Amino acid sequence: MASATFEYPLSSPRPGWSEQDPEDWWQASARSVRKVLKDGKIKPASGAGIGLSGQMHGSVFLDKNHQVIRPPCCGTTSEPQPNATRSNAGPAADAS
Repeated sequence: MASATFEYPLSSPRPGWSEQDPEDWWQASARSVRKVLKDGKIKPASGAGIGLSGQMHGSVFLDKNHQVIRPPCCGTTSEPQPNATRSNAGPAADAS
């Protein structure tokens, strides 16, 4: 068994915002898998499973060509979301 970790940058384009580039997630994942295969002397065909852990609480929105529209906000973003109060209030809030 082997493991690998690679970091990726965090962008803060304005106070309270945290964003990351999904391409950085992909590159870190690919580098980790290659390193595990090499360091563990594992043949890709012999692998029974793989586990990855990384960024969470971020939605990646794509255009019709499957290209990222904008960097996703991360779970550490403290910028208030305009619909959060209404959404958290439940269905009754929609009646007003």
